[in-house]
Amino acid sequence: MAKKGTKFNHYSPEFKKETVEKYLSGKLGGIVIAARKLGLRSKTQLRV
Repeated sequence: MAKKGTKFNHYSPEFKKETVEKYLSGKLGGIVIAARKLGLRSKTQLRV
């Protein structure tokens, strides 16, 4: 559950598609590194 006052990020479908394609192509490295490079809060956002 999110903490009170947490702001949720919303990503466009284009961003999501490009992100998944980059990750699957191996251009970003491992999941943790890829999440950091893309500015995601956690690796779970990319995994899901």
